[in-house]
Amino acid sequence: MAKKGAPVQRWGYVFFEENGNAPARDWLLDQPASVRKMMLDTLDYIVAAQTPPRAFLPNRWASMKDLPGIDMSSYHEARDKDDITLYRLFCRFDSSAQSTKLGAPVLVILDGRTKRVGSKLALVEYQVVKNLWPRYYQPVRRCTPVEYPPIQVKARP
Repeated sequence: MAKKGAPVQRWGYVFFEENGNAPARDWLLDQPASVRKMMLDTLDYIVAAQTPPRAFLPNRWASMKDLPGIDMSSYHEARDKDDITLYRLFCRFDSSAQSTKLGAPVLVILDGRTKRVGSKLALVEYQVVKNLWPRYYQPVRRCTPVEYPPIQVKARP
């Protein structure tokens, strides 16, 4: 817990990136502009919160739980819904990034998925997301810091 009067720890966010490939960034770029905006607004809100790992934003941010056959309890997801489509952006907090070249704790944006309302992602999809974390979490973090504005893309119809 921070001491009374101590400055609030600033968090940033990064895209997991390996060999020039950033799955979450690529997924976001493929979504409609309204979805990108909602997701990035959600991430901005979360990292600006007093205690980001415990931030609460109903219907837009959720802590994941254990699923049968796979533990996703340390992961979070930014959420959006458009008609019959659900958008999920999977993230995980890295508080120890402060002692790396990043110099601050970060929210790591790992990957995104799209599904229809009422459907479930296959466990293999969750495993793909989970497998990204150990590839990111190296002595030299595999990521791209997010600059503002986070993603500059031409508006899609």
